[in-house]
Amino acid sequence: MKSNTKLRLPLAILLIVSLAAAAMPASALTITSYTAEIQDDGNAILTFNYDMTFVEYVGYYLNIANPGKLIKEEYDKHANMPGDVLSSDSKGTSFKVYGYAAVSDDVNGKTITTPSQSFQKAEAILMEHPVAKLTTFDLSPDITRVTFPDGYVETFYNELSIPSITHTVRR
Repeated sequence: MKSNTKLRLPLAILLIVSLAAAAMPASALTITSYTAEIQDDGNAILTFNYDMTFVEYVGYYLNIANPGKLIKEEYDKHANMPGDVLSSDSKGTSFKVYGYAAVSDDVNGKTITTPSQSFQKAEAILMEHPVAKLTTFDLSPDITRVTFPDGYVETFYNELSIPSITHTVRR
């Protein structure tokens, strides 16, 4: 009799959590910030910080949904520059992209030009992913920072597209 009671408790908890999840509004993955740290050689460290709903956190910890893995998978499929994941957890993902910016040397210093970026394209790509049936996406970061090796920073707020930026790092 005791063993039957032990089995019922986990099932009851699972049922309650499932019903609560079903009653919750649609979940959304929201990019809160995006940082592109441009290096002297044109490589970049890209960091996405995001918020997940309770349902997404449960999926993440059960290894059902992993935004970092999803970002990397889609990046590998659609980007024309190689990259490596540096870190990924339930709050953010950071990866290194090789050859991200064009670099040229001249008499004034090193001129670095970043590519334009469209988070709208990323949203469209993610909408084709099976996880789109379980969640919605808000990929326009609340704040975007593009940082250059000399400390110069360009900042954007709630933008779906970021223009190409050219900056010269003086000698």
